[in-house]
Amino acid sequence: MEPTFLEKNIEQLKLKPDLVGSISKIEYYSLDNKNKIDFIQLDSMIGTYGEKIRAFLKKPSANLIYSVFRKDELRKSLVTESLGTWDSALVLNVLRYGDINVLDEILLKFFDEGISSTNIFNRISQPDSDMGKMTSPNTFFMKWCITHLGMKIILRNIDVFTRLNFLTFLKIVKDFVKNKINSKF
Repeated sequence: MEPTFLEKNIEQLKLKPDLVGSISKIEYYSLDNKNKIDFIQLDSMIGTYGEKIRAFLKKPSANLIYSVFRKDELRKSLVTESLGTWDSALVLNVLRYGDINVLDEILLKFFDEGISSTNIFNRISQPDSDMGKMTSPNTFFMKWCITHLGMKIILRNIDVFTRLNFLTFLKIVKDFVKNKINSKF
């Protein structure tokens, strides 16, 4: 995190009362901190709640949880259910209360390492993993969305939910194939 990350994001929250969160662009690095891998294009979430839901579901980024949030809105948005995609649920909850701004500068940097950056088979082998939530995370997320967003919003965004489920399926197939290839060598 750059030294000005908090200052610049808090300034945005002070200047714009319709914001509930603010974050900057993010850069990813390899573990050795020498090789920049990529930078994450986050989009501001601005508009009606329905527009923000659709924009987020079209391009979901759990990285929005690293935003600087208004305390009361964040507290009201916490997800208490055991959910593999709790971060997406948290963002959808927060968006009920306002917009999320993305500063047009890189003030946050991450290492692309850890259990979440590995394939599904590595995550399942962890002692505290829930195989059902790992292999079909969108099923549990869909149930959460039906309960918390309502069927009307689900039906309005059925194309996006279908795409999310299909992409998750492709990721699982890719990890399976990669795991089979690696196990032969």
